[in-house]
Amino acid sequence: REAATDMASRPGSSHRTASPCRVSEAVGRREMARIAAGTAFVASATEVRADAPPRTSLKLVSVKGGLQSQWTNEFQNLAKPSLKVNTMQSNSLQEVYEALVAAKDPSEMPKLQALVGKKRNASNVASQAWSADAITLGDAWMGDAIRNGLLLPMDGAENSSWFKRLSPRWQALVRRGADGRLDPTGKVYGAPYRWGCTMMAYRRDKAARFGGPPTDWDVLLRPELKGKIGFVESAREFVGAGLKTLGLPYNFEDLNRLTPCLQSNGSAAQTVDILHERLKLLRAQVRMFDNKNYLQALGDGEIWVAVGWSSEVIPFAERTPKVEFAVPASGTSLWADMWCVPGGATGGSGGTGPSPLLDRWIDFSLQPGRMDSSRGIRTGGSPLMLHKATQLECPPMPPSRVKDKSPGMQGGTTPKPEIIGKSEFLLPLSGTAIQQYRKALTVESTV
Repeated sequence: REAATDMASRPGSSHRTASPCRVSEAVGRREMARIAAGTAFVASATEVRADAPPRTSLKLVSVKGGLQSQWTNEFQNLAKPSLKVNTMQSNSLQEVYEALVAAKDPSEMPKLQALVGKKRNASNVASQAWSADAITLGDAWMGDAIRNGLLLPMDGAENSSWFKRLSPRWQALVRRGADGRLDPTGKVYGAPYRWGCTMMAYRRDKAARFGGPPTDWDVLLRPELKGKIGFVESAREFVGAGLKTLGLPYNFEDLNRLTPCLQSNGSAAQTVDILHERLKLLRAQVRMFDNKNYLQALGDGEIWVAVGWSSEVIPFAERTPKVEFAVPASGTSLWADMWCVPGGATGGSGGTGPSPLLDRWIDFSLQPGRMDSSRGIRTGGSPLMLHKATQLECPPMPPSRVKDKSPGMQGGTTPKPEIIGKSEFLLPLSGTAIQQYRKALTVESTV
């Protein structure tokens, strides 16, 4: 789930299959009554700027399965029938990002056309994304998008109700400098609306042959699993798994810093070599790197363990006999879907910037009543589930009838708080780190 300059082929959207949560009718009625009582719900949104032209629509670009029509219909009904929410769907997050790139640099249009296929017009796809009020973008793509001038900051977001509702960890994640890197004094460039994690799926009927259900990353190195592992096509996830097998975190700005962790007096070159050898060993275990068919290969028994994203893994396991899932005990990587403002947004005053309705839409998306903890992260959890100031931990789960048969999980589909507390969002890498990671990745398969 990271941008191309972070050395990954961008995965498709199949790993994000539905909106973060659903609202019961009772909660919906209470929310309607509360908002209806506040006459400023729509009025203030359209009067944020005195010179703002009358708005009759909000333009959103999401990925397939990333936004339920229920959400947009409720928002439209709560606002005013004359206000329309126009939604467009892209096939993948990569498509959204490449659409922004092509809109700013037409020489990139052939690349976008190859991505969207012959049945769709790349120019139209690029135009829709570039002029929207908000687009869906993965958190790890924000750095590249900001650095390349593809996004606008959300001016005044730090004073909004929805921003204050987020935990400090979330607030820190969306504050970025002009270089796209985390900056505690930077501007707000995104609003999270769902999250998930990287996890392992495995064949229950084969687990005894490789030592039992996987509980941590070192399982991937067991000799019985050579040629029996599938991985999403993501270099950051693969390198991250290698680092975790060494007892180290996913994020390292400079591999030179690994030296004190791994050896008392080794050189930086030796440190890179250590990671290189670990990745070589891990690569020999992997049968396939694939974003579309790796889970099906697991279901067919071609592989016994698959490493992928929760919004793909959990639904697949729930509908596939003999497949279970687990979250590594030492922690994993986290991902988040964000609402971001494209650089060519035209819904604001004078045809620049987003519609003044956008702030209300985000606030609507992040209402506490929309946090359905019982669904866990099956299709993406509400950011409000991660509420601690210093750790990413879930609030107490309601009583569940689901037996926690999956290692590292509670309530069936939510990682245990202690594991989430050890987990990390994938942060932008420096140029030095990218070069070192590329060197460490120069491994040859022996499968």
